[in-house]
Amino acid sequence: MVFIIAGFICIIAAIPAVMIGVIGTNIDWSTIGGVTPNDPAMVLPEVLRFSTPEWIATLGLGALAALLCLPWVPSSIDVSMEYLPTVF
Repeated sequence: MVFIIAGFICIIAAIPAVMIGVIGTNIDWSTIGGVTPNDPAMVLPEVLRFSTPEWIATLGLGALAALLCLPWVPSSIDVSMEYLPTVF
């Protein structure tokens, strides 16, 4: 039962990403001062940069950067704790 609920939550969590992709493919980039992104990975940053207010774009890109750095934090803590006894 838990897996079924988790599956529905994953589908719901994917809706914003799908909507941003739809916006990125249907927007007229020349009217907002941008160029059409050639790489699909650049759609999210370009949509946030050109079609949202500046404070929302800053918040969104900061959240994206934090999301990309998140997997590195536990490994860096682990490595630092491993070498800490040899330093002191």
